[in-house]
Amino acid sequence: MTTLRPPALALAGLLLAAGCAGAPTSPTPVPPLPAPASTAPVAATTAPADTTTATAPADPADLVTEASADSPGFGLLKAVRLAGQDGVDRIVFEFDGAVPGYRISYADLPVTSDPAGEEVPLAGGAALQVSLIGSSAYAQLGDPQPAYPVARRIAGGDTSQVTELVNLGDFERVLVWAAGVRERTGFRVSTLNGPPRLVIDVAH
Repeated sequence: MTTLRPPALALAGLLLAAGCAGAPTSPTPVPPLPAPASTAPVAATTAPADTTTATAPADPADLVTEASADSPGFGLLKAVRLAGQDGVDRIVFEFDGAVPGYRISYADLPVTSDPAGEEVPLAGGAALQVSLIGSSAYAQLGDPQPAYPVARRIAGGDTSQVTELVNLGDFERVLVWAAGVRERTGFRVSTLNGPPRLVIDVAH
């Protein structure tokens, strides 16, 4: 005689058999894939812009009370400028040709013309004398007029230290100017190209 199982018991037996047959084994660990290289753009590194300008306030370590340099060539005087800047009064001699040699130092008042030796009025408590060696306002010796219209006396309208500039003489390719100053302070000398210029920054 065949024994009949109750439906519930038969269903449970089938599920148990299926579970035993399909039980998964422990998977073998798979090493993780390396992370992909970043494709994000890399910012370019650039050197900071040079913010040092000739108009920066004078650093006391850069200041001198006399300066000189040899002449690399002849410089025909083209312009002379005087203006107040941040912390300094700037004197600029501009040339056609090359920046000439120079001697710059303080002198007592009164100043005298070169070569006559006549006293020249100059406002201030002292003079900063600038001798430009290998320079002239005249293109050729004996020319009746300067090559460029440069005033012989220039007032310092917005300056704090320099009172005025005056031309003391132009003799045998040595051009002499004097800057009247209220007191003797340090100054900084630099040369620039395009056009050739001699720059004197007198500290306040």
